[in-house]
Amino acid sequence: MIQSRQLLKRLFATKSYGISDFIESYPISIEEGIRKTCFELQSAEQSVFDKAILIPLRNSLANYATTNWINRRFGGSEDYLPETFMYGAQAGIKRFFKLLEDDINNNEGQQSLTDIVTMQLHDSFEYHHKSIREQGLKLKFQLHGLGGFRKGENWLTFGPEEKVKSTVLNAPIHTYIGPMVMWRFNPKRKQWLFREIAFEYYVDKNDVSITDDGEAEPPSLDLRTRLTKAGAMVGIDVICDVHATISITDESETNKWSTVIDRPMAFRFESSHFTGMFEGRWKIADVDNVFQNTGFEQ
Repeated sequence: MIQSRQLLKRLFATKSYGISDFIESYPISIEEGIRKTCFELQSAEQSVFDKAILIPLRNSLANYATTNWINRRFGGSEDYLPETFMYGAQAGIKRFFKLLEDDINNNEGQQSLTDIVTMQLHDSFEYHHKSIREQGLKLKFQLHGLGGFRKGENWLTFGPEEKVKSTVLNAPIHTYIGPMVMWRFNPKRKQWLFREIAFEYYVDKNDVSITDDGEAEPPSLDLRTRLTKAGAMVGIDVICDVHATISITDESETNKWSTVIDRPMAFRFESSHFTGMFEGRWKIADVDNVFQNTGFEQ
């Protein structure tokens, strides 16, 4: 990889966008595989008992509870998860790679990457694709194989539609209560988020009770019930095995950098906001945890 970085350094002519930008923040992870989420990184600091027993047990119970919640609201059938959802997710990921290639090549068609990914994710891809093109370089993505689709964890974010815009929200920890139970607060956006395993609640600042020690008290059951009724966004992680090649060449195509991806890749599917029965649509909100990896940063 050292030689690859040296070749990339020769290819990138300006400092405004360099090799570190591409390698470290391109949504598809270039070097490290699926990135750790901020919650996984935080959990790594827990005790052996928490990591080996408590967290897996609570995650299992949360997955059971969220699966039942989703199945009651997505068609009302017991097999929406995993059967119906995974059928659609497979088609969505295949379509994603086709539209990704079109976006890289700046091809305009009847469909675009914005049809299947959130605006935040699209803007991240577009930033890299445009920056590479502006340097007279050509990025190429070749998909060789795709399979082994499996469902990951479920995530629910509750609150009113004007507040809850994603299941992937950036906010540092404000008050740590226990493993996977915490208050997060984004001071720039004045967002208060209470997370309890796979459930997260967007709480209005007027409903947050701060102790004399400066810590936030857990929201009441009544408040969480009201936020649940206000609506939700659902996030579901999907993992699949990807075999692909990513390459960058200069205009003369005499200098070429390439790397082979042959590993699992993670996708966060995210529903639109809804109340009652779901009648919206799904989009891909994250790839390889590019946003979730930095979720505790301001």
